Amino acid sequence: MPVTAIPDIEKISSDYLRSDAGVVALGARVVGKSPGNTDTPWVRVTQLDATSTHRADHLVNYLLQFDSYAGKTGGQPEANSLGRAVRKALMQMPDATHTGAVVTGVQIIGHARIPDTSIDEPARERVVITAQVWAHA
Repeated sequence: MPVTAIPDIEKISSDYLRSDAGVVALGARVVGKSPGNTDTPWVRVTQLDATSTHRADHLVNYLLQFDSYAGKTGGQPEANSLGRAVRKALMQMPDATHTGAVVTGVQIIGHARIPDTSIDEPARERVVITAQVWAHA
C-alpha cells in the first residue's frame, strides 16, 4: 500500500495567516522560529502533535501553537490584539481554500497571555493560542 503524505499544516496555516486581513493589518510576520529582529510583531507557528485514528491517515488532528508576540515597544495591548486576530482567523480557516489540504475543523483549546522572558528583560509580551486543526490532503 502506498504511503499517503499528510498535509504540511505548519506551512498551510502560516500561509493562511500571512494572507489574513486582520493579521496583515497589525503588521505581523508569520514565522516558524523566532526572528533575529524582534522590533516588529510576529506570530510563531509550531506543530506540537499530529494524531490520526484511521490507518490510511486520511483525517489528521493537528495540535498547533501560535505564539503572538508584541514588537519591541508594542507591549501588552499589541500582543493581545494580535492574539485575538490570530484566533479569529483560525476560527474561519475551515471556510477558506488551502493549497495542499482541506481543513475541516478548528477548536481553540488554549488562549493565554504568557510573557516570554527568553526574549527581553522585562519579558516580551506574548499571547499563546493553542488549537486543534483537523485536515486531510
